[in-house]
Amino acid sequence: MSATTPITWNDPTTARASLAGLLDAAGGITVLVRIDTNNPHAKSNGPKYRSARFAPAVTTEGDHWLDANTGLDLHTAVTGWAVPE
Repeated sequence: MSATTPITWNDPTTARASLAGLLDAAGGITVLVRIDTNNPHAKSNGPKYRSARFAPAVTTEGDHWLDANTGLDLHTAVTGWAVPE
């Protein structure tokens, strides 16, 4: 059994540039996110680590992180993201 490699979390501000070439036909991508569970947008609304859909908009102010299970917008609750292997 090989050793476990810790996840390297990317800063949410890098998602637009880093994921641009990976968007699916609907214009988004589902990734693993780390959530600040104390943030009002995520408090009592799911686990600290979960799948979320990054949906870029025309401007960075319109980018969305949508919980993949509930569809709720996580707004500023995302503190890191990673592409699942």
